Amino acid sequence: MATNLHDYPLLRGAQASTLEAPGKGVSAVIQSRLSTLLGERRISITELARGAGINYQAAHSLYHDKTRRFDADVLDGVCRFLGIQVGDLLVHIPDTEGEDA
Repeated sequence: MATNLHDYPLLRGAQASTLEAPGKGVSAVIQSRLSTLLGERRISITELARGAGINYQAAHSLYHDKTRRFDADVLDGVCRFLGIQVGDLLVHIPDTEGEDA
């Protein structure tokens, strides 16, 4: 049975942080605010990775808003280290395409 790659957006290289519903196009965007949060606190990615107990690449991807899938352990470590909630770190931007102006 052939696999239709249009049903699997991550397999066909969907933009990072963009969630797609199969056959529906972009449905929402999850945006990381880690860059802003670390900048406000003057904390480097390396310091975050060490302090949060996460791997540097995971911290780097989240910082540069390149994360496609959010690991619960990574989010927990970042939130504990920075003393924030997940909602402070990640922002949901709903799809406005197709809505009446």
